[in-house]
Parts: sequence; structure tokens; C-alpha cells
Amino acid sequence: DVMKGALRGLTEGLDTDSAYLSQEDVDRLETGRPLPEGGVGLTVTRRYYIQVVAAHDGSPAAEAGILPGDFVRAINGEPTRFMSAIEGERKLHGEPGSSVTLSLIRGSTQEPFDIDLVYARAPPVAVTGRILSDPGDSSIGYLRIPGFDEDVVAQILNNVASLSDRGVSH
Repeated sequence: DVMKGALRGLTEGLDTDSAYLSQEDVDRLETGRPLPEGGVGLTVTRRYYIQVVAAHDGSPAAEAGILPGDFVRAINGEPTRFMSAIEGERKLHGEPGSSVTLSLIRGSTQEPFDIDLVYARAPPVAVTGRILSDPGDSSIGYLRIPGFDEDVVAQILNNVASLSDRGVSH
């Protein structure tokens, strides 16, 4: 236990993407077992606890108001203090229609608050585009690419063409 704690501490000190994985964690990853189809729609990292990087558009987490920077202190009552981001990501997926309870800490609050979420199939990635300045010679377009899947390239090309047709040059 002492050695595992020391190894965990060493890897946590490297960066947010490094984690100590037990043999069980490694075996689970090497089997290539896919995550369940349902999820809550969070991208997470590890900073002392599991920390929210983003809530995906249209996801149960976004609809519940979970914000980037929130700390997930527990998932279904299981503390995330010694949980890797990989394990946290696995626990944020489940069968669509089933539920999960997240205990969150926001900002400088001391007491966590619970949010119940229902796992849902991830909505398709939707690339969006808009004009940042008035149409004209120096119009600037903005593309938001929230994630990558097999349809993203086509969506990017369609959005670029649409913005170009509307006078965007940059």
C-alpha cells in the first residue's frame, strides 16, 4: 500500500495526463473493451480529484449545468481522490437510461453538492460556424469543433463553404 501510494504520488506530480495504473487498470485497458454506449458528456482530467474540462453540447452534464473547472469529488459515492482520469472516464459511462450521481465541488465552496444524471447516447458532433466581424473585405469566420468523429471533416468543409459564400475571407 505504501509503495502504491508513493508511485501514485510520483505520477501525479508529472502532469495532469500521467497516472499510476494498477495491474487491474492495465488489464482493463489492454482488453480493448469499449466503453458502454451511454455517457454523461464530460471530458475530464485529474487535479487532486477528477476535474471537468468540458461538458459536451446537448449532453446530460451540460443540461444539468456542470461547468469547466468543477471537481467531481465522488461518482456514485466512490471518492475520486485516488482515481485516475482513465478510471473516472470509465465510470462516467454506462447503459443508456441508467443513472449516476456525481458529487461536485465548485469554486471555493467547501461542501460538495450532488447531481443525478441519466446516461444517454452521445449526440453527434456538430461543427458550427459564425462570422466574428461585419461581412466585407476583412470578415473573420469562426469554426467551433467540439470533438472529432468520422463526420467532422465533411462538417468543417460545409461550414467553411457556407462562411465563404457569406463573404468571410479569413
